[in-house]
Amino acid sequence: MRHALTCLLFALLPLTGCGPPPKDPALVAYERFLGALRARSAAAVWRALSPDSQRQLATRLGLAPDAAEAAVLEVLGVRPGWGFELDLPQRARLDEAVTTADRRVVVGPLGGRARRIPLVQVEGAWRVDLFASTASVTPTAPGH
Repeated sequence: MRHALTCLLFALLPLTGCGPPPKDPALVAYERFLGALRARSAAAVWRALSPDSQRQLATRLGLAPDAAEAAVLEVLGVRPGWGFELDLPQRARLDEAVTTADRRVVVGPLGGRARRIPLVQVEGAWRVDLFASTASVTPTAPGH
């Protein structure tokens, strides 16, 4: 009986490494950004943005580029109707061709169009470089 149990354990041991590979941390960060939009959490949206995107957002809101987070959040507000990204986490993928240690590009629908959204690493965390996104002509569905 012991011999059979030992053989079974050794036979099942290789299966522990099976399963889908872990998601790239940049893709996870982008999905968290979208979760913040869905939850209408202006603070989480702000913190998910790259420093360049934060400066551009502050300027677009009529504030100084180096405005304090509190000042931006007072004006920003994440409004109802920002749910146009809801299908992105299921359809987003990384463009492996432009993946580097400190930069990734997520390809997926954004605002009703296929977009290429860069993410940059800032102090060890991935941040969305939202205003650097560009139109994409590549398919967004996995496997295409």
